[in-house]
Amino acid sequence: PIVLLFLAFLFCFSILDALWPKREFSELENRKLMQPPKLTLAGVLSKDDPWMAKYTEYTKDQFIFRDGWIDLKSRAEAMLLKTENNGIWFGKDNYLFPKFLAVGERFEKNLDAVERMAQRHPGKVSVMIAPSSSLVLSEKLPWQAPVADEDIYHDSIVERLSGQAAVYDLRKTLRAHGDEYIFYRTDHHWTSEGAYLAYEQFAGSKGLPLFDRSAADAKKVENFYGTSYSKARNYDVVPDTITYYDLPNQLTVYTANADGSESGETGPLYNTADF
Repeated sequence: PIVLLFLAFLFCFSILDALWPKREFSELENRKLMQPPKLTLAGVLSKDDPWMAKYTEYTKDQFIFRDGWIDLKSRAEAMLLKTENNGIWFGKDNYLFPKFLAVGERFEKNLDAVERMAQRHPGKVSVMIAPSSSLVLSEKLPWQAPVADEDIYHDSIVERLSGQAAVYDLRKTLRAHGDEYIFYRTDHHWTSEGAYLAYEQFAGSKGLPLFDRSAADAKKVENFYGTSYSKARNYDVVPDTITYYDLPNQLTVYTANADGSESGETGPLYNTADF
């Protein structure tokens, strides 16, 4: 009876999974979901781009009750006192940190490209690399969490580009304000406060007048859940608050057309349609 019950469950679950509505986008994970790959003989026989691998990704993305299973996995990880889930560290003070173990080979390629550009345009290139939250707020990482030594790469940027470009090293500035809300808890980006500190350093070196935040209308968007939360789905997450300034500035986004011309679309700085 147990075997029959198990087989009946598998059969019913498979039918229900096949009939379950498929989604194109996951709001929880903030990404497009895999759609059913086209079945072709060439795809089935291909070694470089096999159809079966695509179909496996499709079934993983469209699995019935996917969001609920992700939430259940997160709760189980927490009950086991694990400090990581799906590539995200659970840090102190409700901070979530992407599991940054190494810098890829693109780093050297990108650094070479920036150096060549600085050499082609002497005195006109400024370089500002934002440190990660795990570097600036390293004391909030789990105890002995293995992370890449990001300082080495920042040091190489300063060493390679100093004298050829204006290099802005933000590590000391941001670390001095580490007890402030300069990085989102649920996302890898810096907050408006963190970005303003970087802007202050840049504008001060250029002799530019600073934007007076006290004279502007600050808007707040509550209950923001970032990409780190989408991956980890920790049950006791503390949502973030986005602060922005309601400025009249317009932004034009230009698109290259097939005939070589450009077309621009002008609108406000912020897209508030989903707020």
